[in-house]
Amino acid sequence: MRQFKFIFLILLLTTTVSGVYAQGKYKVIEKSSKKAPAWNNSLEKGYIIVSAVSSSLESAKEECLENVKLNFIEAVAINIKSKSSSDISQTMINNQMKEFTDTFNSKTETQAATIPFISS
Repeated sequence: MRQFKFIFLILLLTTTVSGVYAQGKYKVIEKSSKKAPAWNNSLEKGYIIVSAVSSSLESAKEECLENVKLNFIEAVAINIKSKSSSDISQTMINNQMKEFTDTFNSKTETQAATIPFISS
């Protein structure tokens, strides 16, 4: 029994020391709040607000930069084409409507202009 307590104590000390050592390896650079800020996903005059979720800070920054470029293109350099059609048909038998069909089709295309200082 004494040997079991000794082995248990050694294992406990080893796991505690390794846990403390592992925490010293990593340094928190920036930490997000659990609640998103009020300005996130909103509109502010004079600002383009984007956000990204990624495994590292650098890749999140790159993704945010791409989102800013896309927002800029959508704001000033986009061509939108839209087509829609509606077909209505009805079947009447003995002056009573037996069948009514309304079919609506819509197609929207967007095309961004090529702007040299945005393309990368």
